[in-house]
Amino acid sequence: MKYGLLGKTLGHSLSPKIHGLFADYSYELFEREEDQIEELLADPKIQGLNVTIPYKETVLKFCNTLTDRARSIGCVNTIVIDKNRQITGDNTDFYGFDYLLERMEIPHGKDLGIIIGDGATSKTVSAVLRHRGIPFVILSRSTKPFLSDAKAYAHGTILINTTPVGMYPHNGKTALSLDPFPKLKAVVDVIYNPLRSELLLQAKERGIPYSGGLPMLVAQAKAAAELFTGTKISDEKTEEVLRQLQQESQNIVLVGMPGSGKTTVGKRVAKLTGKTFIDLDHEIVRRERRSIPQIFEESGEAHFRKLERQVTEELGKKLGVVLATGGGVILDPRNKHPLAQNGRIYWIDRNIKKLATKDRPLSKNQNSLFKMYRIRKPKYRDFADVYLRNVRFNVTAERIVEDFYENTDD
Repeated sequence: MKYGLLGKTLGHSLSPKIHGLFADYSYELFEREEDQIEELLADPKIQGLNVTIPYKETVLKFCNTLTDRARSIGCVNTIVIDKNRQITGDNTDFYGFDYLLERMEIPHGKDLGIIIGDGATSKTVSAVLRHRGIPFVILSRSTKPFLSDAKAYAHGTILINTTPVGMYPHNGKTALSLDPFPKLKAVVDVIYNPLRSELLLQAKERGIPYSGGLPMLVAQAKAAAELFTGTKISDEKTEEVLRQLQQESQNIVLVGMPGSGKTTVGKRVAKLTGKTFIDLDHEIVRRERRSIPQIFEESGEAHFRKLERQVTEELGKKLGVVLATGGGVILDPRNKHPLAQNGRIYWIDRNIKKLATKDRPLSKNQNSLFKMYRIRKPKYRDFADVYLRNVRFNVTAERIVEDFYENTDD
């Protein structure tokens, strides 16, 4: 028997990993064009499938039976095929999104939900809000009310993005900003790659409770696994799987003065966690085929900062790495969100007198270092989630690992 995920573009799907943590069955990715779906469903080895965009409504015509939930929502994300090849369509996304709201402690009723997007996922989110007695409005690009009408709903308290805007590889984009909604109590984005979309990073900076789509993805997979196996799975197992995925996916990002030990500490952290270590400056050198002193001397600091920003945007999209940044990455505030979208950021601080200065263009002497530190200190503080004084490299690495596993969040 085989199970799997049906969709059009599935290269970065976490579903095989998640289902492997929930149950012991073969789970594959089935990338298909629309005209190939019927042939896949006719495969006698296929016993069940999850369905993702753009086929959540397409598969309705292949279902012999729909659960009441799937029928009322009007889309399917899970199908089960019995021994007579009869196909039942269900919607476990409903359970997944309801679980997400429960984790966020979103109460039933009263608050106004603002849903961005009118696709299949929007239908599921609407059904959950309706089930919870939460009034809502859907803002769309194509039908009224439009996204441009957002200011008319300034009293909205829960904002939910159901569109793929901002999803990897198009990180950093939003369908709508938070500016029109001054009364928000919660922000949700069903996207799970990146872990924190641009919308969620805005919420984080404003102190608004937020959640990405990973809890929804894991919870709906748990519900699908129950349908596939006929076996009940506990919510404790759901949280265990979710936490494991968060820890595996989230980056550990190190910022700090040149020579503060980011590379040495980062390599030790990578060894302790099993994550891949990447040095941002070394990546720039590799691509330019010039040392950093050469880049500064031949092309100037402005050129180097431009390269640094480009590489930061690219490396920030990665998942599950330890990333040691250059000492000046915090000079451009636009570098903050690329590093924070998938990472927990640690400021590695070290006594100025102990900083290494060899081959560091801007660290020529103690006076220049003290001046540099005064300018950069508030910027390191702004970027970082955690401050650590680096007295001994091995101790600092162990403290980072301990903090990371204790505080991995959505």
